[in-house]
Amino acid sequence: MKYSYLMKSSVVLSIALSSVLSACSDPKKASEANFKKAIQAALDSDNEGKFCFTGVRFPETENPYNKDRNNILQVLEKEGLLSSSMVEQKGFFGGEAKQIKQYGLAEAGKKFVLDNQICVGKLEVIKVTNFTEPSDGLGQTVSQADYTYTIKDLPNWTKNPILLAAYPKSFGKLEKGEELEKKMNLILTNNGWQGHIRKGGF
Repeated sequence: MKYSYLMKSSVVLSIALSSVLSACSDPKKASEANFKKAIQAALDSDNEGKFCFTGVRFPETENPYNKDRNNILQVLEKEGLLSSSMVEQKGFFGGEAKQIKQYGLAEAGKKFVLDNQICVGKLEVIKVTNFTEPSDGLGQTVSQADYTYTIKDLPNWTKNPILLAAYPKSFGKLEKGEELEKKMNLILTNNGWQGHIRKGGF
């Protein structure tokens, strides 16, 4: 009798544990763990999970109307990643041609290049802080998650004051010891949740 009771208790416990484990491992469940995994996978698949200097591609010329970008280019040249030369630029509407500085990649900068951009570090999700209840969006089940992240293995030159000021939401916050924050849209697929990155940089 006692043996029968123990057997029944063991079966009930096994079923309960199986249900819990199944729920925890369900990739289609809307959970912080699943969303964190999906967001990290999306980051890893975009520019190898690196932070890229958006809007700076090569060859790149100085822009008299964009002082901030010019300052970034000058810093990258000073750090040995870029080299520069003077080139002639035709004047607008038949105006007089003028000499302007053009930047190209130096040998030391080539190791940081992906898709003609300078990319550094490694984006790593820390935690999912909030997400919307999954809902229907154009025939798909979608959700939006807020998450915090950091950028690991950054080269020392990213601490240049000009770059800290130019990228206050990334390099600037990291220098202050703060976590970075961002949102990502997620779509439910047959294999679980999938993150989608909005282009435009970090």
